Order: sequence, then structure tokens, then C-alpha cells
Amino acid sequence: MSQLQPQQQQQQQQLNSNIPVSEIFWTLVDKADKKFSKIRDIPYYQRSRHDTHFSKVFKVYTQLWKFQQENRQKLIEAGLKRWEIGEIASRIGQLYFGQYMRTSDFNYLSESYIFYEAIFTRDYFKDGLFQDVNIANKQLRFLARFLTVCLLLNRREVLPQLVNQLKVLVDECKRVFVDSDFREWKVVVLEIGRFLKADTSFMNVRPVRYSLVLDSHPDTLPHVPVAIAKRNLKLRDAVLSSFHHNEPSPD
Repeated sequence: MSQLQPQQQQQQQQLNSNIPVSEIFWTLVDKADKKFSKIRDIPYYQRSRHDTHFSKVFKVYTQLWKFQQENRQKLIEAGLKRWEIGEIASRIGQLYFGQYMRTSDFNYLSESYIFYEAIFTRDYFKDGLFQDVNIANKQLRFLARFLTVCLLLNRREVLPQLVNQLKVLVDECKRVFVDSDFREWKVVVLEIGRFLKADTSFMNVRPVRYSLVLDSHPDTLPHVPVAIAKRNLKLRDAVLSSFHHNEPSPD
């Protein structure tokens, strides 16, 4: 059995070498799209029930992202568009943000920011933005998601540029795509402006929950050794606070 496995791997590599790079890429895209659609609307609570699904989606998107990086020039020559690269990066950013919402793990939020910032600085959705309403909508959704991540990370230096770009894009889309309705996006722009105006008054007020600005990073806080915690420490009192009405309790 151990002798057969290397032979099978070699045969698979030879088989893949005969398949065009673009065909392998689009097969991976189709596989990733199908897996993403299955987890898109899964709720943020009861996360342990869906961990397996997310690990599978992360795996295929990691494979897809690595493949396009290694074969970028061949794929561009075969017709791959920059917005299609941006869409893959945006999906990965969404996956990381979703995992942050389910686990409250700060690292996931940071990873989401890295991908969104790369999309923003490299203008992946710029080409064909005003020729195709679908690409325009992808850019609008991306900007809204990036704004949310920046707010959670308190990256206020980026917010004015994002808000301005979102406003300009909505106005331009209304002018170019006269048959499409962008009223909901106008409402989004207005609500973001109102929120930032109100939020500015509370920038230096300590919130109930953990604050990136006012509290130390969790990794810098002292930890009690597990052995001591199990033997000697008991929880006497706890205060559960929430901003959400009827928020489900964590698993």
C-alpha cells in the first residue's frame, strides 16, 4: 500500500499536467462557490454544529487562492479578470469575518481586514465598474463590509476615504445605470453618515464591552495556570451584559 500511494500521486500529477490551468482554476471556483452557498446563511450562534462545514470551505478557498497566485499570469492570459480575483479575496474576507462573529476571535477579524485592505488598495473591482452593474454591486457590497470591519477594529483613519468612495460610487451608479434602483444604497450612505456623526461623540467613553482603544490586548493580561484554576478558583459572581434584545446565549 505504501508503494502504491506515491505511484498514484505521480499519476495524478501527470494527469493534472495535461489539463489546462484555466480548466483546473474554474473547476476550483465552481467547487468553492457551491461550498460557500451552503454556509452563506448559517446563523452566527450554535457554531460548534457547523465547524466542519466552515473548515471545508476555508480549505477549498485556501487552495483556490494559492492556485491563482501561483498561476496568475497564465490565468490572465486565459482571460481571468481582476474583478474575479477580487471576488475570491472578498469571499475569503467574508469567511474570516463570519468566523469572528461566531467565535469572537480577534485574529479572524484581523485576517478579514488584511484581505479587504488588499482589495481596496489594488482596486480589484475598478476595471469594468461602470460597464457592468453586477461588478458595481460587488464593489458596493465590498465597501460596506470593509466599513464594518474598520469600525470594529477602530481603524478610523480609513473611514473617511471609504465613506466618500461609497457615496461617490452610489451617485455615479445612479447616473450610469438608469434602469437599476440604488435607493437602498442611498439609505445605507445616509445611515453610515449619521452613525459616524453620533459615534464621534463617544470615542473616548469607556464601553461596556471590550475596547480596542481603552483596554489592553487579551494576550498581555495575566493568566492563571490551568492546574491552579482547576483546584482553587471558583466563580462566585458574574454579570452578563448585551446590547442585543433576546440575544441567544453562547454554546
